[in-house]
Amino acid sequence: MPKKSKKIPLKASGRKLDWVFILLTLGLTVFGLVMVANVSVVEAYRDFSDELYLFHLQTKWAIVGFVGFLIMSFVDYKILRKIAIPFMILALLSLLVVLIPSFGSKVMGAQRWISMGPISFQPAELAKLAFIIYLSAFFSKKKAFLPFAVLTCVLVALIMLQPDLGTAV
Repeated sequence: MPKKSKKIPLKASGRKLDWVFILLTLGLTVFGLVMVANVSVVEAYRDFSDELYLFHLQTKWAIVGFVGFLIMSFVDYKILRKIAIPFMILALLSLLVVLIPSFGSKVMGAQRWISMGPISFQPAELAKLAFIIYLSAFFSKKKAFLPFAVLTCVLVALIMLQPDLGTAV
């Protein structure tokens, strides 16, 4: 029988953190950052005159992601179940909006980004997160497979229209 990781209760919320999971996630992230630093030195120096530019950029986003990970570890999953459908609708709408020329930014023939002033984001990334949350809520209720298959086809079709075949796969 696998050994369970030790959970230490947090006094403020009464929830427990799985320190083994957190440390494994942190370790894999650090390993990934080392790999980015290792393989991007020449390209970073050529394009940005800084050997560690891409490493620093990736580190910044890894920290943002890790903070988000810690915040989400305190969110009750039942809240995610309640927002699954509205979040999925928002993701589908954003995938449609990016196809409108006045909203979507076209880069190298692909229209994948929505720009709002200095902030731009890729709706396909939002759709991935929304799909995971929706999928979890959907299958927790043990519904039929057909609605899931239809939604998957719609998502893939909208992403392929951008075209963003890497995300569609």
